[in-house]
Amino acid sequence: MRKVLGLFGVLLVLVVSVSCAVDEAAPGRPMPAPMISSLDELADIDGVTEITGNPAFEQQELGHILCYEFLYENDGFEIYAYVTAPDDYMEKTYPVLVYNFGGNAAMGKFAPTSPGALADKGYIVLATQYRGVGVVGGRDGYGGEDINDIIKMIDLSEHFAFAQPGGVYMVGHSRGGSVTYSACRRDDRIAAAAVIAGYTDLAAAYYERDAVMQNKVLIPYVGGSPEKVPEEYEKRSAVKWADEIDVPLLIMHGADDDRVLVHHATDMAEKLEEYGKDYKLLVYEGEGHSFTFDYRGEVKSWFDAHPIGSGR
Repeated sequence: MRKVLGLFGVLLVLVVSVSCAVDEAAPGRPMPAPMISSLDELADIDGVTEITGNPAFEQQELGHILCYEFLYENDGFEIYAYVTAPDDYMEKTYPVLVYNFGGNAAMGKFAPTSPGALADKGYIVLATQYRGVGVVGGRDGYGGEDINDIIKMIDLSEHFAFAQPGGVYMVGHSRGGSVTYSACRRDDRIAAAAVIAGYTDLAAAYYERDAVMQNKVLIPYVGGSPEKVPEEYEKRSAVKWADEIDVPLLIMHGADDDRVLVHHATDMAEKLEEYGKDYKLLVYEGEGHSFTFDYRGEVKSWFDAHPIGSGR
């Protein structure tokens, strides 16, 4: 009888131990993210404080694309963001794509309809306003602490039970391209990225732009001129730390871009080549800062060639 009870006691301890292992993550490892099975459940994610539907796509005759606006908390600020998805996202698995828009502060305020075209290519698209745009508190850092808001989109994607697991894709245009480089430097959950017309040397960009851009955007948002705060400009200049980027990069740039000169793309490509990185550079003759053609097919081909892993 004692032997039976002893064996039962051992089994009981094992059962309790297994139960605890399920409920708690191992020391040093994060707890698994609680999953949601529908975008309607966004407000169930910790930190998301408000969610509303958005009929904007119906106005663009994109009725097969769903759009939700939501408010989330990050670094003590409340920030607006958007998620768009094909309307059959619960019937088949789509990869998540984080889209970073260009501009600055209110001048670059994100239009909720912008990611619809990317969702139409077969992605669940997350896009955040930068802090300082339609938020309670905070200010645009032009590639500073606002990178945390982009990383937060990747964090949120890990709650999506209906999305392809294993990471995300990322696309950024102009300033959005430059912050895409920074996100790739920081986060290994990005499977591949595409940068369109993004600057890679902010100090060079400072001298290439006019006084309005210098005095109204770069000096106040970055914290001064390149002479005054060189470390802040280097932190926002991917060409200075290209060796730290291991994400496969598609770089697209217009040869006639007069806002972000084409050398930003070619200089970055040279550095990536030097360090043996996975990249592709496409320079389009006759194109300026905003392309006049549909570049989504090229982006999709790049992502298809770099599939998101099956495990998370």
